[in-house]
Amino acid sequence: DKSLAVEWFRQADVDVKDLESEHGGVLDQKGEHYIAESYEPWMRCHNRKYVASPRLIEHLYTAVAHYHFHAQTTRNTEGAAPGRGDQRFADRWGFNCLVLSFIDRNRLNVDYYGPEGVEIDLGTLYR
Repeated sequence: DKSLAVEWFRQADVDVKDLESEHGGVLDQKGEHYIAESYEPWMRCHNRKYVASPRLIEHLYTAVAHYHFHAQTTRNTEGAAPGRGDQRFADRWGFNCLVLSFIDRNRLNVDYYGPEGVEIDLGTLYR
């Protein structure tokens, strides 16, 4: 769905400019379309952490997946994978999760991660 990729790049561009937190949200499905609903971080700890709000957690019980960005810069290949904190989140809650990492200004790498250490590289989105 091209509109989903456009929205994720829009959100990732906002995240690059925010030096106080990562950004993220909930991937949901409405009919045949996927919707990326952004949620403000519950707390702003630092630029390498996204703290999910209770409202986001509640939404995930009926959604497709949680997502967040590794977008500290638009060249983030070394951070293009779920981190330990990301994996702890998936293990604790049991949700499907995605991390989208800038490879360069026009490419986002997408990785799935889930409970018990499951990780799958889903490929690259192009702007």
